[in-house]
Amino acid sequence: ITSTQAVDLVDLLVQNVYQSTANADKAPYSCDMAGLAELTCDRRRNLFDGPIRSVTLAGVFVPAPWATDGKVLSLQEAQSFYTQDDFADMKALGLNTVQIPVPLSTFA
Repeated sequence: ITSTQAVDLVDLLVQNVYQSTANADKAPYSCDMAGLAELTCDRRRNLFDGPIRSVTLAGVFVPAPWATDGKVLSLQEAQSFYTQDDFADMKALGLNTVQIPVPLSTFA
């Protein structure tokens, strides 16, 4: 995956996360930052305003033996690895934070 494709893929993942928020009907992005979207919602999240329930998206940029048998995904596989339905399920389970690990070497 090239660095441009990596940026596009992160953008796609952020857009999928955004579809699970109340603002999804207003605009797919609140702020476009050179291809990376900044996700916002109607209220600010304060780290001290309740628990952070987080999930880390393994397997897309960082091969995970338990998720992808340790293989590097092709661009097509990465684009469909997590879908809008996955993020809706995460929200339904009470998760409020998504971590997308992207190694620096992706952009080198």
